[in-house]
Amino acid sequence: MVLGISTVVSFLCSIVKFTYNLFFGKVYINPTDFEEGWFGRGPRPKNDDKPTQAKQTDGNSDHRDSHLPSDTQTTSRCGRKIKQPLKVFPLLITHGWPGTFYEFYKMTPLLITPRPDQNFVFEVVCPSIPGYGFSESPCQKGFNAIAAARIFRNLMNRLGHTRFFVQGGDWGSFISTILAKYYTQRILGVHVNMLSGMPKSWDLVKATLVAYFPSLIPAAEYKAFYPFLEKVKLLIAESGYFHLQSTKPDTIGCALADSPVGLAAYILEKYSTWTDKENHSSSDGNLTKKFTLDELLTMIMIYWVNNNFTASARFYKENIGNTTPEKRPLSVPSGIALFPKELLMLPRWLISRSVTNLVSYTVMPRGGHFAAFEEPQLMAEDIWNFVSLVQKNRNY
Repeated sequence: MVLGISTVVSFLCSIVKFTYNLFFGKVYINPTDFEEGWFGRGPRPKNDDKPTQAKQTDGNSDHRDSHLPSDTQTTSRCGRKIKQPLKVFPLLITHGWPGTFYEFYKMTPLLITPRPDQNFVFEVVCPSIPGYGFSESPCQKGFNAIAAARIFRNLMNRLGHTRFFVQGGDWGSFISTILAKYYTQRILGVHVNMLSGMPKSWDLVKATLVAYFPSLIPAAEYKAFYPFLEKVKLLIAESGYFHLQSTKPDTIGCALADSPVGLAAYILEKYSTWTDKENHSSSDGNLTKKFTLDELLTMIMIYWVNNNFTASARFYKENIGNTTPEKRPLSVPSGIALFPKELLMLPRWLISRSVTNLVSYTVMPRGGHFAAFEEPQLMAEDIWNFVSLVQKNRNY
């Protein structure tokens, strides 16, 4: 009997230790080389087998002005006639998982259309993280969020943007904040709709105090984070995918690459529960409450036709134990949009030490994890307001 109890206790301790290391420490996992590139699986072709080279440009990637009507070229790069020239702020928007660039198709028109109350407009760049969407998969191991940020910085260089704003949620928030931390002089401001971090001991004490004294924080923030135990339960219930993709991405990848129905079920479940946990009790998951079937199928097909679910899952494995960015403060102008149904978010009073230049913190009336896809109007409005505040403070 004693031996049996000892075995159970030992097993439980092993699970706790592994889970702790998974989220807070360095986990050493036998890596899987990324052997997929433009040539597909298998060895890279020999030099004499490489495909015909595409037509080269002159290095200038922005040819839009030459295609605009002549009477609007001098007033707006957005192709719309306006009364006076506008400032054009480049805005790099990055998606997460299981999303793609398609998340932003409803929000983008709201950002590139000039507004009468603003003297600026956005030039939006929505790339796919390598291994997602129509971006080819990384060809070597170790491709994490820091590497993705470096690639996106180079992309903006090629587009001629030396300074720009960044925005993102999910992995996009990690990549955006890394850009802001590593390339401070290049980033005009960073706006995210998901911000996470490792709380310190004093932070946990403050969280406990707030639980007993709700008046210490705004009511909207309290409602978004408490009761705290319920939030923890939700996070545990919805993080099974994270454990799987952080340890054995190829296992689930092979299964879903062979079944379009399986792929759809695995991904669409996230669009149901991450939009609102109450969708659990609905017979159809309320999938069409925030999205149309065409929108959902488009998102699924982007993964299916490119056969890159496995590569997108590997991105989790490559980022486990990568705590280096957490050690750097976020000093560029920062804006945070808190959507109440988001799975993971930090309240304002827990981020003051890590975000040293917080310009805006907005608690939204509704919305969940896929904020730009669910509530494009709310998200676009907050981005406009954030950049407007930054512009006034910095005189851009």
